[in-house]
Amino acid sequence: MLFPLKCPAQNYAWGKPGSESTVASLLLADNEKIDVSKPYAEFWIGTHVNGPAKLRAENLTLESLLKTNPHFQSCNELSTDETGNLPYLFKILSVNKALSIQAHPDIPLAQKLHAEFPSIYKDPNHKPEMACAITEFEALAGFQSIESIMQNIQMTPELGELLEESTSQLSETKLESSEELKILFTALMKSDEEIVKENVSRLQRRLEGLGNDITMPNKLALRLCHEYPGDVGVFCVYFMCYRCLQPGEAVFLGANEPHAYLKGDCAEVMARSDNVVRAGLTPKLRDVNTLCEMLTYSEPSSVGFFPPGNILKPIVRDENTHVYAPPDPNVDEFELERIVMKPNSVYEPKLSTYGAVILVLEGRANATYKADSGLDDTIQITRGNTFFSSCGINSET
Repeated sequence: MLFPLKCPAQNYAWGKPGSESTVASLLLADNEKIDVSKPYAEFWIGTHVNGPAKLRAENLTLESLLKTNPHFQSCNELSTDETGNLPYLFKILSVNKALSIQAHPDIPLAQKLHAEFPSIYKDPNHKPEMACAITEFEALAGFQSIESIMQNIQMTPELGELLEESTSQLSETKLESSEELKILFTALMKSDEEIVKENVSRLQRRLEGLGNDITMPNKLALRLCHEYPGDVGVFCVYFMCYRCLQPGEAVFLGANEPHAYLKGDCAEVMARSDNVVRAGLTPKLRDVNTLCEMLTYSEPSSVGFFPPGNILKPIVRDENTHVYAPPDPNVDEFELERIVMKPNSVYEPKLSTYGAVILVLEGRANATYKADSGLDDTIQITRGNTFFSSCGINSET
């Protein structure tokens, strides 16, 4: 069965204005009204309580449908807690202004944070994420090598001043690079707020004086100075890896790894959780101590480690389908399929033992599937349409 859905958008301040947002354009294509004066940041497809999908044909949430018909959700037996609750949330993001410097806890840390601070960390689950670029998509993800970071500190006097004591101490000791990185990053994020504001202002004035000669990472630092004046997160560009994804390129962001989306539109899928630990580039609550303690401080060259933000090579299932699967054995809640069909072609998706959500990003087609009656049913699908596809169904597009 294919169930047409009605899904909500989120108007967060960092989203693109309605006239430029992929989220807004998808709503318009699906005959929804938008307010061009508002930002359109996220489009949610799932059963999350803060933005549940509903069936278009009746006033019923997708969660209610699945609780009544668990065989639509999974071909295998589900627990009571699992029934009706998809373990993943699929989103479209339209980012106009940088999101926070953040990380998501693994399951043991999520359980601990939820037990101690349930009003802040509202569930005991991890929140690994995967993003696939729709437009050019910029992000900070993971740490640079310690050698690169030390060079950036030396070449950025406003940063070097904040870390003068820490760099002096490190010059007198011999530590593993991950330990050095933790000392430097923690010292930065815990720097005196007023001194940070002054140094960010000085950095901005110096970088503006470079004019057209400015290069990365200074160029990005200057942009963040304008977006978040006086914020310590501006200096994170000298610590973290800058990534610029092209459409169709995907990244995986695992537990306890720092990242920040910067600009562009992407499709994102994640485990169903609200657990975010923030420490910069945000007006929201900052939990600096937790963030600095939880990070792995892995460098891009670390053995047996998939660097966050590295291009995630898809599995080519057939000429139409690229499958992006998490490179982490602890993540089994989701995978992302990107299906591109040629004009006047026919496509039969692989049978799945678990229900899937579907978004039509471009074009139009006819989809044929077995209806409840046992007969074939055909519907037209077009840009902006969203569906829940029950598990184990044969269909043809």
